Amino acid sequence: MMVGNGATRWDVDVEPSFPATVRWFNIIPAELLEKFDSNNCHYYFYPGYSDERQSLLCDATWEKINSLAANLNWYDLYRPVYPDTLLTAQNDLKANRIGEAIVNGEVKTFRRGYTMSEYTPWAKHLKSSKEEPILGDYFTSYMNR
Repeated sequence: MMVGNGATRWDVDVEPSFPATVRWFNIIPAELLEKFDSNNCHYYFYPGYSDERQSLLCDATWEKINSLAANLNWYDLYRPVYPDTLLTAQNDLKANRIGEAIVNGEVKTFRRGYTMSEYTPWAKHLKSSKEEPILGDYFTSYMNR
């Protein structure tokens, strides 16, 4: 079994595809995507991929797109916010996130779950000042069995 990240081509993945993605999720209006596309605007997530400067109109349009999607989790666009109950229910997990698995007769430890900041440490512009829930704790335990 293999688990990977779909972001493999920085010229099309993440930021280049983000405006169209949030449009088709009805997060931004069609006119905003049209303005973005018709002015040949493009932005890249990977630092240093392109040094080309964008127009002021592109910058303003990009900022508007990002402001409309600011509170969304890029990995789950259907979940705009995490419910407070998720955070309070995780107190035990937060206290002990270390799991154990036996590999070739030897006990190995692993960290259960991840926060969005841990999963995407390079995405500093997505970090929230709020406490983040731990996601994927069941998945990491399953994969480490």
